[in-house]
Amino acid sequence: MSRSHIQPSSRDWKAEYRLLGHTLCLLALAAPLRAEPSVSLSVDADRVGLNDSFSLTVGMSGGDADNVKVSGIQSFNVLGTTSGNSISIVNGRMSSSVQRTYTLSPKRTGSFTLGPATLRTGGKVYRSESAQVTVVSGSGQNPAPAQRSPAWPFPAEGAGTPSAGNVKVKLVASPQKVYVNQQITLTFYLYHQGGLSDVSYSPPQTVGFVAQKLKQPTASRTTVNGQTYIVEQVPTAMFAVKPGKFTLGPASLTYSSGFFDQPRTVSANPVTVVVSNLPVSGRPVNFDGAVGSFRITASLDKVEVKRDEAATLTATVTGTGNISSIRKLTIPTPPSFRVFESSQKELTSVQGTTVTGSKTFEYVLVPDKEGKYALGSVSLPIFNPATRQYLVAKSQPLALNVLPGAPTSNSTNLPGLTGPQPTRLLREDIRYIKGDRASLAVRTPPRYQSPWYFGLHLAGLFLLAGVRVYRRRVERFRVDEALQRTVRGSQAARKWLREAESRSKTGSAEEFYAALSRALIEYLAARLNVPAAALSADSVPGHLAAASILADTVAKVVDCLGRAEFARFAPAAVGEDDKLAYLQRAREAINELEQVFRNAT
Repeated sequence: MSRSHIQPSSRDWKAEYRLLGHTLCLLALAAPLRAEPSVSLSVDADRVGLNDSFSLTVGMSGGDADNVKVSGIQSFNVLGTTSGNSISIVNGRMSSSVQRTYTLSPKRTGSFTLGPATLRTGGKVYRSESAQVTVVSGSGQNPAPAQRSPAWPFPAEGAGTPSAGNVKVKLVASPQKVYVNQQITLTFYLYHQGGLSDVSYSPPQTVGFVAQKLKQPTASRTTVNGQTYIVEQVPTAMFAVKPGKFTLGPASLTYSSGFFDQPRTVSANPVTVVVSNLPVSGRPVNFDGAVGSFRITASLDKVEVKRDEAATLTATVTGTGNISSIRKLTIPTPPSFRVFESSQKELTSVQGTTVTGSKTFEYVLVPDKEGKYALGSVSLPIFNPATRQYLVAKSQPLALNVLPGAPTSNSTNLPGLTGPQPTRLLREDIRYIKGDRASLAVRTPPRYQSPWYFGLHLAGLFLLAGVRVYRRRVERFRVDEALQRTVRGSQAARKWLREAESRSKTGSAEEFYAALSRALIEYLAARLNVPAAALSADSVPGHLAAASILADTVAKVVDCLGRAEFARFAPAAVGEDDKLAYLQRAREAINELEQVFRNAT
């Protein structure tokens, strides 16, 4: 019996050793086949107008995409960013790649160099080629030739549809007349009869749009002119960032029909779309650019609170459209309520070829007075492109009952103190009169005649006065939102300016400018009462102009923020010598802003 148990055990160990040896051999063979890290850079237009936008695509394989830096990007405004990744095995060599596309718009005219893009990984630095972009006044796009709307089903041969062999492609935009921020579905159709290999798809040019991938390519079959084709679709959602007439495309496909076949390329003709600005008539005063079909639900975590206690209001916007464009909601609160925005959560999904999603806002409400409050509905003005009308989406009405807070007592009954106690006899003894008169000659003066006695009483009076002043300041701080913003802004500015000063001595230029930017952004967010995420070098001038800030002060702030963004995207190009100058410039800007804000209050 013992041998019958030992023999199978011996065979199992041998099998495991063989499996381990085979695995190590495969890993050793696969290691050299992994592709060398690389980085590439390209633009979809080398000549653009000052009012146009274009795409910068950075491709990376064999490293972390967050370690890629692009020089020259600080000369443009970044309108949006999209990313995608893929894994491929060609001739036994495996590679994973990440493609990041930036939608850029020029800041000024001239010739600019974008790149190189640098990738740091494994102790080495890899660089891409550079791209030249010329920015001219007006529009730099060449007029697109008039295109006939593609038909469905597939048009007959010779009808102007690009083809190569048994492969045909076309590009369809639906709809072709839209409003700003309305979705366009751009679909690339591929018709073939099978047998394709080494397929490489080049997406269409989408200047002036923010693109979002909808879903994985789908395949079906159809019959055209008596021949059966496999139809593959690659849809992309497009959102225009500004009005105008735009050309989308071309899109191309490179493929081979066999192992010995030379690669072929076929391109789909571009399509033209017209983007109109949103109508002015009927636009609500507080409209913030939301386009689509949305609805709002809202709720309170409590229906009854005490005065000075917090209640959390949660509002969720769901529907179809560019959910990322929704930045704020209208919260109905009485003047006796303090409102603080807590957080935002965004979720984007796809239903068919339609972009949908939800965005959740959380607010903290703190009532200052008791009573029953009908708060009303949370609202969001939107433009519905289907009806071409503005409307206001509203949640169900909310109500909150505020009870009196904990009463404050002026009673002098403090813990540990009791009422009068009966006299108790502690001990009995005889105290004899001393006969030594000399010891009775020197008497200590009474304590109430000591200077310390009066000093302690005066100190007590000053302490009571200080407590009274402190309580008045605390009460004023609780109800004075302007004072709260002043204190928060000053604290944030001092904290991050100290951090910037420390980084100027020991940290890198990127860390220094990040702290400097944080000081300005946190200060302005507190003083202007706007979220920090809504402030940037582009949006700050508008906010400061509304607050009647001098142009020279605005220029200082924008210069510091622009320098910080430059250091973020191109740290290698930022020198170490300008740190103290920009630190002093930021301090001067904050001091000048503080004087204006204090005079205004």
